[in-house]
Amino acid sequence: MAKKAVKKVSKKEEQMSEKTEKTVLVLLVIIIILLAVILGIVLLKKNNNVVNTNDSNYKVDVDDNDDGIKVTDDIIDNQTTNDNKNYISKDNAISIALKDLKLTKNDVYDLECELDREFNQTVYEVTFNYKNLEYEYYINAESGKIIHSFKELD
Repeated sequence: MAKKAVKKVSKKEEQMSEKTEKTVLVLLVIIIILLAVILGIVLLKKNNNVVNTNDSNYKVDVDDNDDGIKVTDDIIDNQTTNDNKNYISKDNAISIALKDLKLTKNDVYDLECELDREFNQTVYEVTFNYKNLEYEYYINAESGKIIHSFKELD
């Protein structure tokens, strides 16, 4: 009679052991998935937030204050952005943005300018900080016209 009681305890221990093994495996899979997501975010930031496909580059925004990744509809078409000689220069786009606020390059910091695709047109996205504000300008790459601008607290 004593042997049967020992076997029942042993079966319960086996069942508990199997459940524990399954739980550990599920946790390991979750950890691996989380590490892959974190690695993907780090690599996106390291590669200037551009994901390459066969014929286009998609801009990916990773917001440090948000838990999400936003793939924007901004497509940087290599042929359109690199081969068109009718575009104004980056320096000209920067000058247009700064002139709008009556500022010079020496007045601002963190000045960046990149060719992008926004508002269904090729634009220069000019960003910079002045005092405690961050400014963003979208300037049509062909005409030099300011398409959109805004500012926010830095």
